[in-house]
Amino acid sequence: MFVKALYVFLGFLIYFLAGNGEYGHALSICALRGSSVDLPCPDRNHNSSMKWYSVNTDNVEEVPNDFSADGYNATYKITREKNFILTINTSLTESDVKSYCCTEETSNKDSCRSITKQIIQLHLADLQVKVIPATEGQTVTLMCSSSCRLTETPLSYVWYRNGELLYEDWSKWYQELVSGDGTAAYSCAVKGYEDLRAPEVSVDSVTSACFTVTYAKGRMCSHHNKSEDEPCSITYPRELNVNIMKKRFYSTLTCSSSCPMSDHQSAYRWYWNKRLDKSFECQEMVIKMHQVVVIACAVKGHEDLLSDDVCSDEAVLCPRVNYASRRICALEGSSVDISCEYFTSPHSSHSRRWFKTSGSGEVAVEENYRIKYEKTQGHDTLRINDVKKNDSAEYSFTLHYDLPRVLLVVTGLKVTMTPSALVTEGQRVTLTCTTSCPLRNDLVFIWYMNGRPLTLPENRNKHLILDPISLGHAGNYTCVVISSKNNVSSAEESLAVNARDKSALIINSAKLAVLGLMLTAAFVLYMWRTKQNQASTNRTKDNVQTSQMDSLYESIALKPMNPTGQTEQELQEDPKRG
Repeated sequence: MFVKALYVFLGFLIYFLAGNGEYGHALSICALRGSSVDLPCPDRNHNSSMKWYSVNTDNVEEVPNDFSADGYNATYKITREKNFILTINTSLTESDVKSYCCTEETSNKDSCRSITKQIIQLHLADLQVKVIPATEGQTVTLMCSSSCRLTETPLSYVWYRNGELLYEDWSKWYQELVSGDGTAAYSCAVKGYEDLRAPEVSVDSVTSACFTVTYAKGRMCSHHNKSEDEPCSITYPRELNVNIMKKRFYSTLTCSSSCPMSDHQSAYRWYWNKRLDKSFECQEMVIKMHQVVVIACAVKGHEDLLSDDVCSDEAVLCPRVNYASRRICALEGSSVDISCEYFTSPHSSHSRRWFKTSGSGEVAVEENYRIKYEKTQGHDTLRINDVKKNDSAEYSFTLHYDLPRVLLVVTGLKVTMTPSALVTEGQRVTLTCTTSCPLRNDLVFIWYMNGRPLTLPENRNKHLILDPISLGHAGNYTCVVISSKNNVSSAEESLAVNARDKSALIINSAKLAVLGLMLTAAFVLYMWRTKQNQASTNRTKDNVQTSQMDSLYESIALKPMNPTGQTEQELQEDPKRG
């Protein structure tokens, strides 16, 4: 709890240190839907006479202390002795999405509408597993995304597959590339809020032009005219391009792709000079012939699928920047090139620098012994040697001002063991060289045991399977990634293997022997009884047959064998015969 509170405080501190003018920007706070939130009083000179107000479109209402809102079970609590914090104590809902104002009791509450430095705008975030096409073959990457940037920096992210816990890590990226077989459903959560998981997502198919995703529910479905509470399947294009068709007085812009299945079910986003036009969601739009703007398009709800910038008039050299790769996963200690192609007038005075954006804000990237600029006409490369985890950030090359466009995640290597690092001989054990982001599929892994390489061909990937494990497998394991520039190694992890319990083995053997004797005795007894029953049956049959024969013999009348006597009797019975 203390660590979580510390992260919340640091998040708020960053906002305050940024500073606002007297009538500057309102403080914005993003919290997970269903969680609770602490709102610090933006007025640094707060005192015991301060009050909190909720600012709606129509009115400004005082937020009472220890109040439960009817129907929403939302408890508001004001802590005067601790920076005059307003706590919304139960599950945040849409009814809590509003502006909150902290001002003195003697002030006019309507000042909450004009002095924006006193206002906090509360936004709710929903977690969603974003599916983004990878450059490595027909695969995708997964990202645990929130609909707004969380003010409370997550301690870590927790990943699930088919409802079962996989791992937790500081990076919001899933650590492996995913192919489209549809057999696994993925979900994620923020550490400490595991009950507020993102809806499950499965990747059904991935081709060279498209990928199809099934969402169990969530806002991605609502972008495609489906209920947020129902599952939906969406086919996305892997790449988007802005095509320009010129007419006499106007130009038609089309956000096109090589995936025809996505066109009929997608809504689109259009960006004019880096600014989102929320009023237009069609695939085509029309502009005036001589209207010169920098244009890009994306799929609504999936703004990571963003096209390159184009100029609406090819005859004019619009200042724009396109990046060779927008997502980079780099091994700690390796070298990284972040490259871009830019278009601008040779006489332009626009600044050409690289900027780094992280939780501490945006800063210019200066050259030093690790960081170098490589410049050619129309191309610029930021090279970072011996990258470290604190190099993880968003990078942008600006001609005047640009949004962060390249995400760099720096990861180390770690050996993990499943089911655990302490096993019993005969079990199946899987050792995995884990990372915080998905590395390229073509990397070669070498496994070491007690400092010696395991050279079997099947051990040149990130998984090492020992099945069945024996006492000889106990030891210290290391994984190393081989690259053309340098090799990166993990720390050693120990695997302990216990011998089977001999006494238990003897007892089990004795049990098996007794069971065998019992089965043998039962079989012998069964055979003996079967023979006895068969003999008894045979004797019964013999007795029955003998009795029947005796009865037959008794029923037969004995006749005289004297032919003469028989003839005289017959003559007496038949007087005609004589």
